[in-house]
Amino acid sequence: MFGDSVMPTPFSRSGAYYDVIYATKKNYAAEADRLYKLIQRYKKSRGRALLDVACGTGVHISFLRRKFEVEGLDLDPKLLYIARKRNPRVRFLGWLKIRLGLESLGA
Repeated sequence: MFGDSVMPTPFSRSGAYYDVIYATKKNYAAEADRLYKLIQRYKKSRGRALLDVACGTGVHISFLRRKFEVEGLDLDPKLLYIARKRNPRVRFLGWLKIRLGLESLGA
């Protein structure tokens, strides 16, 4: 249904409410700007690639994609579904793809 095998996470039941819950508690634009400044200060290369680990519904990515070539990664397929709808041009990876990738490396 979501393109990834289901792996239960703490957000599996609240995926549809995730953004509503955090919208009142977080300033995603300010957090993304703060992250951008930290990355610029400490990065060791000229690269623009960024992996958002535990990307949730992809709200930070909505801001970060303006300055980076960003990809998202999350364990919860329901959150990834929302993230993909929000950011259709961004690549998102789920746990099954990560697991298969690690297995191919012998991990």
